[in-house]
Amino acid sequence: MNALFLIVLNFYLGYNYKVEGSDTMEEINLGELFHYYISKMFIIILFVFLGLGLSVFYSAIIQKPLYSSYTTILLKDSGNNAMLLKTYGELIKSKNILNKVNSNLGLNYKADDLKGMINVESLNSTEIIKITVNNSNPEDAAKLANEIASVFNSEIGNYYSNVKSSMVVDKAEVSSSPFNVNLMKQIVIGAFIGGVIGVVFVFIKFYFDTTVKSSEEVESKLNLPVIGIIPLVGGRK
Repeated sequence: MNALFLIVLNFYLGYNYKVEGSDTMEEINLGELFHYYISKMFIIILFVFLGLGLSVFYSAIIQKPLYSSYTTILLKDSGNNAMLLKTYGELIKSKNILNKVNSNLGLNYKADDLKGMINVESLNSTEIIKITVNNSNPEDAAKLANEIASVFNSEIGNYYSNVKSSMVVDKAEVSSSPFNVNLMKQIVIGAFIGGVIGVVFVFIKFYFDTTVKSSEEVESKLNLPVIGIIPLVGGRK
């Protein structure tokens, strides 16, 4: 608490901080910088709202919402072999399986595009395989997951005779909300990034501002007395 108080006090009283350049030593008055930030707060707020607006625009217009549905199947007597379960995952994503899924559902997805939508994993090193499908259409995601499981169940015996049977444990359901869109989180991130850019912008503006703002600044920087000041009258010099 005491350290924080001293930092704020240094800012307010105008503690000088020296920034080393290649050939010169530039002096930044932290008090002036603090008051400059206060006077330019509207710029920072403007950047915050700009970041907020861009994040909303991105979420609503640009970002493509994706929906996820999954089904699980139990492979009986598969031996719980990790390598074998990994092979099953590749079979599920094979063109032979996926082309039959497309044909059965009357869809026109390319096999490679379907493969990119599918994720296959073994649940906790068991004989249960989870098939997840991500798609921009929530109904297609559920239909694809269920049909992939159905086709795989009918085809697995053709590849492995030791797998006596397989069954669906959980059928895929239609998801009601996209998994990749979190509007509130994206708004917060956008506003934060906008605020950071605003702070940096104001600092750069302050750093390269060479105008003289007061008679005290003339005396401190030039070591010359001020003999007169022309006041502003009616907004003009």
